[in-house]
Amino acid sequence: MLSSRIRPLTSCYNFPSSILQKRSIIIKSKFKYIEPKNISFSEQLLKRIWRHGYTNPSKSAIINAFNPEERLSFHDLYLRSLSISTFLHQKCNFKHGNCVATVLPNLIDFPAIVLGTALIGGFTTPASSQLTSKELEIQFKDSKASIIFCADFTLEKVLEAAKNCPKIKKIICLKSGLLPDDSPEVILPRNVISYETIKHLEPQIFSNNVEINTERDIFLLPYSRLVLLF
Repeated sequence: MLSSRIRPLTSCYNFPSSILQKRSIIIKSKFKYIEPKNISFSEQLLKRIWRHGYTNPSKSAIINAFNPEERLSFHDLYLRSLSISTFLHQKCNFKHGNCVATVLPNLIDFPAIVLGTALIGGFTTPASSQLTSKELEIQFKDSKASIIFCADFTLEKVLEAAKNCPKIKKIICLKSGLLPDDSPEVILPRNVISYETIKHLEPQIFSNNVEINTERDIFLLPYSRLVLLF
């Protein structure tokens, strides 16, 4: 699946021959092959988050560096991840192999979005909040993203990019806390969902219904800005 999304790049630039020299970039382990468990990475991670939260109930899993009062405990992260997977499953008809795109700064909810997406067999493609609407459009189309999580200050260019991306079904907007104090309140269009409504969904577990293939499935699909320029 991943290999089908990687395309050779062409460019008008002339790179030095030293850069283009063939060399092996495959790193092989000297240890014996270990059969993967018949359980996804996201499920393993979720179980450890719950156990760690049970052992360390007073510890924070994630803290906002700009506002240390904003934080998530391990059990908060656990429940929020499940609420996101519940939303994707029930409200978006999200299926195995589908893609969620994020256009966010460093928000404490990002890990929950990635984990919640993976729990029902999907994968996440993170996009920089500094990309232009055209660059976002390219990434949305190339990754075949159907759901977008964006920040309030990236919403405008996400909506612009989405105009030419018919595969996008829903756009979810998060409050970033980064808008100037004198900024007017962001009024969400009717086709945009507030993330606040998702956080309070009753969480459900869908692991028994998710097809898992650890050697085939994608967890994260990152892009560099250089790739988007070609």
